[in-house]
Amino acid sequence: MYVRLPLPPESRIQRSKDVRSVFDRGRSAAAGPVVVYARQRDDERPPRFALVVSKRWGGAVERNRIRRLLRESFRTSRHELPQGFDFLLLPRNALEQLEMSQVRTHLMRAARRAVARCAEAEAARAEAASGDPAA
Repeated sequence: MYVRLPLPPESRIQRSKDVRSVFDRGRSAAAGPVVVYARQRDDERPPRFALVVSKRWGGAVERNRIRRLLRESFRTSRHELPQGFDFLLLPRNALEQLEMSQVRTHLMRAARRAVARCAEAEAARAEAASGDPAA
């Protein structure tokens, strides 16, 4: 059975201030060669993403391969990610040498950790706001 997994234009973070917001206020996690920053939005729309691949990773061919791997990994795992989150995807060492399934596994692991860290930070913030000195 064939399952269609589209990546519509609204699944991308397009404004630079939104990307900066994920960097500045989001929580990060790494798994293997993938780093993911996650930030919760105030809505329940499907997750969005942005890619950050600097010139450090080589020429255009190498950078585009890394982008394709990350984009496809996000596309195929988007339905498993929580609603209402923005994700920023960054490569780490030797990502371009992996197969897409391996990149997807690392991406999902890092995204779950980053989302968990967002939840922990939100819980700590709510506890501090309530004035409960139990912590």
